[in-house]
Amino acid sequence: MRTLAQPAGTSPDKTVGRVVLNNDEIEVACDALWFVKSRSAADDAQKRLWDRLQRLRTGDFGGSARADVSRDEAAAALRALRFCAEEVALDQDERRLLLRLESV
Repeated sequence: MRTLAQPAGTSPDKTVGRVVLNNDEIEVACDALWFVKSRSAADDAQKRLWDRLQRLRTGDFGGSARADVSRDEAAAALRALRFCAEEVALDQDERRLLLRLESV
């Protein structure tokens, strides 16, 4: 059975090449994607990721949401975080996710 956290065509046992975002990372990614969108700088991949993660978002840190994202989606979130870093100082959570996504 597929959950909202999984894109169509995937199953829990077929996540090779995917990145798992926990609840707090979903919040950070959504904030970064919103920032990029608000400046009319979001590409199509970022807009699609925003739409998908918004449905999972709990609106607070410490929740139980998680999302399996593709490498392309992780790259879209990384681009958003890098864009943010050029415009404003990143907080600790944003820097942590940026570094993690750079390593995958």
